[in-house]
Amino acid sequence: MPTIVYVLFIALLAGIDFYSFKIPNLIVIPAIFIGVATTGNWHWALIMYIFGTILSCYNPDKKKFEMNDSLEMEPGEHMIYGGDVKLFAMIGAFMGIRSLAIVFTAYAFIFIYRLGKRIFYAPLPLTPFAMVASLFFIW
Repeated sequence: MPTIVYVLFIALLAGIDFYSFKIPNLIVIPAIFIGVATTGNWHWALIMYIFGTILSCYNPDKKKFEMNDSLEMEPGEHMIYGGDVKLFAMIGAFMGIRSLAIVFTAYAFIFIYRLGKRIFYAPLPLTPFAMVASLFFIW
């Protein structure tokens, strides 16, 4: 049952993120609580939230970690924003330890996509790639 709910949430968020480059709090925060309530993976939700927060502080242009203040950022300056951090927590809440493999696989898919299309600096939504990666680890 939690797997079906997770697939529905990640598919909905993938569609929204693909078209608007936003992950709405109205969906992702209740999804985190539902994931924790149905699976008991509160520690993985917390671990993935912290992991996403650390990654969101990395600025690839400057090759260093710095505070990520979204009000002062230029587009493309950071690769991970607040919605992605909460998405990591949702994946952790539903998928447990598999969430690490899902996130790394999603970024591998993004890397392969960028190499194939030769698009290196255009922004890409994370959620559709995370959805495809999740399907690999669900079945």
